[in-house]
Amino acid sequence: MVVKRFSNNGKEYEIHLNCDGKSLEVRAYCGKVPANGYSYHIALETAHDLEALAGLDAIKTLVAIAEEDVKQQRYEKLLEILKRTEE
Repeated sequence: MVVKRFSNNGKEYEIHLNCDGKSLEVRAYCGKVPANGYSYHIALETAHDLEALAGLDAIKTLVAIAEEDVKQQRYEKLLEILKRTEE
């Protein structure tokens, strides 16, 4: 399920939410391809507890993190750092 669409650097992105009955997964896509190597998971029980005990919406939080990681190119920066450490 697409929960958010946004543009960045001339590209169109979507944040997808998937549920397997036990956990939620949030991932950014550019077209039909994952936008980066990150995906974000939380157990349904944990998401429920966060809402009930702290008033935190885990899905909104993970969606915001996924979008910000794309905009800040955090995965690409990580790959660059790893590449330099291999040299």
